Amino acid sequence: MDAPPAALAEIERQERLSEDVLRYLTVRVDEHEAGPSAMMRKADRERDREERRGERRRERDGGRGGRENGDEAETTEE
Repeated sequence: MDAPPAALAEIERQERLSEDVLRYLTVRVDEHEAGPSAMMRKADRERDREERRGERRRERDGGRGGRENGDEAETTEE
């Protein structure tokens, strides 16, 4: 993020006070990277991996939708 020194000081103060934060690190950079961050790239890779796993499961199950013996779920309306 790009913020003035006072804002960064307040963020760091809040991090010190929070019991949920174990450690924090503030780093100054000359310019931000273009494109998605490393965390967003990781999330994209994980989502793609899960999609491929789902496709392989569907192919393996022969389109059964994960139900044993082709049983359909019964629904009742009242």
